[in-house]
Amino acid sequence: MWNDKQTAHIRRGIKAGREALAKQDNTAFIFADAFIQADGIQIPGMPFIDEATQRRIGSHVLVNLIEKKGARPIPGEPDWFFDSVVREVNRALSEAYWVNSSQHPDVIGFKLIMHTNIIDLEGCQHFIQHDHFGLGRGIFPKEEIVILPPGCDGAFFIVVFADELQ
Repeated sequence: MWNDKQTAHIRRGIKAGREALAKQDNTAFIFADAFIQADGIQIPGMPFIDEATQRRIGSHVLVNLIEKKGARPIPGEPDWFFDSVVREVNRALSEAYWVNSSQHPDVIGFKLIMHTNIIDLEGCQHFIQHDHFGLGRGIFPKEEIVILPPGCDGAFFIVVFADELQ
């Protein structure tokens, strides 16, 4: 899980990434670069990560987004390091999709979809089974910043158009 300080860092990073996307090309790389610069990278269960580790993770995230080959285990690094790279690559791709899709006038939000490989299905159900914003279960307004717990890695969002709610 994320602690309050980590959640605040991630939220600030997402906000910075979305603002960068609004000013530049809408690419996952642009989002990731701004997110990393805003100290958005956090490690679940580790209340503090040193700058060198943050830079190494960020570097791997950016390289993965440039090469578009998919993340691979990183020799000499622990599993949590690789998991963090994968999480942040997926976050960057998801956020670029979110911002780009939000520009359509008929988009009102995004529905959370669970992948079959979710580690903490029970913990993720809270986000899917509840109507947090009056749009329907698991639907978030396009302006919302959604920070899922690490056990929900692999979940993704799909666009919801206004006419789908009727």
